[in-house]
Amino acid sequence: MNKDEIAQQANQLQEDAGVKGVFPVELDKIAAFLGYTVSLYTPTEDGSEQISGAVDYKDKKIYINIKENIYRKYFTYAHEIAHIVLHCNHEADANGVFDYRNFPDLTPEEMRLESEADEFAADLLMPKDKFTKKWKDFKGNIYKMQSYFVASLGAIGYRIDKLGLRYYDE
Repeated sequence: MNKDEIAQQANQLQEDAGVKGVFPVELDKIAAFLGYTVSLYTPTEDGSEQISGAVDYKDKKIYINIKENIYRKYFTYAHEIAHIVLHCNHEADANGVFDYRNFPDLTPEEMRLESEADEFAADLLMPKDKFTKKWKDFKGNIYKMQSYFVASLGAIGYRIDKLGLRYYDE
């Protein structure tokens, strides 16, 4: 799937779920629209501390690591929604869960799925048109951007570069 198709799907989901134009994006409403609930989980010593989030397709639950910071949780939530929208037909384990705990050892196909989910999450949380408008409104103030979109400074910086926006000199 190409990046324009991913952006279109993120935009359509906002519209279908009735949250288009609302920022920060109401991910709980989107999850409910998709028939999913979200739960925070506390990692144990079995390696789950490496997992920011997961989707249980069978029980229709999204799990978010409670120990992550607020920006990471929010992006992870959007990332897991992306898997539901884009990848729900891909094979999960017997319990209906994807487990990419061994991230360095992902296959090229798994890497593609993760990259698509990241792209979708960025488009869902920081749509190009709104991001560009706010960038101008806030005169490039990344802290205002962070607060408005509930995104990490790293995600804001990545989006700025990806969209080819210029930095303001103040």
